[in-house]
Formats: sequence, structure tokens, C-alpha cells
Amino acid sequence: MGWSPNHGRIKERYNPKPNAAEARHETRMYDEPCFGCGRNCETLHHTMLHFAEKRWKRDHRYQLPLCKPCHVGRYGIHGIGCELAWLERVGKTQEEAVAYMLQAWAESELIAKYEGRRYG
Repeated sequence: MGWSPNHGRIKERYNPKPNAAEARHETRMYDEPCFGCGRNCETLHHTMLHFAEKRWKRDHRYQLPLCKPCHVGRYGIHGIGCELAWLERVGKTQEEAVAYMLQAWAESELIAKYEGRRYG
């Protein structure tokens, strides 16, 4: 209809597909043990926990590596239906989960920096 001013985005737009840096991070996370029980990681869980560094509801940077039983089993996160209840069941706190995810992303950034790649 006419000219529209570009106000710019305050916050970047959510993309359901991870960018290259996030994809490398996800690949690295599959080598980590399950956050709940320590078995081999089979899937990554987009946490619904809220913390300042998290950009969106399902942020590709902050995921927990989990085995299938801890993710979708009867007593897993989706089986119980509440992430906080699941954390309590496995003997972890919300603060430990958030610290783990922040540390994992920071490590991925350091690895990328060492390898000469640019992260997110």
C-alpha cells in the first residue's frame, strides 16, 4: 500500500531447524551420557525450563541428552508429563539442569573457536 518503516527485530526470529553451530552442538551432545541415568544418549530433549539465556520455548542451544526411557518412558519426562517432577525423581534440581545446559553450550563454543568455526 505504501512505505512501511523497518523497525528491525528486537529479538531474532525462531527457526525450527538448527543453524550450523546448533547442529554441531547437537551432534556433540549425542556423545554425552544421559542426564537422568548416565546411559548412552539416544535423543535430545528441548527443555521447557525458563532461564535468562534461553531465547525461545524450544531453543536448540539448550537441550538435555537423554536415553529413551528417561525421555519417553513411563517414568521419563514425557511419561510423567512434568519436567520438574522428573528432575526430582532422578535426584537433580532445576539449577543443575540449567547449569549443565549452559556449560555444554559454552564448551561447544570453545571447541568451535579452537577449530576456527563461528558459533551462533
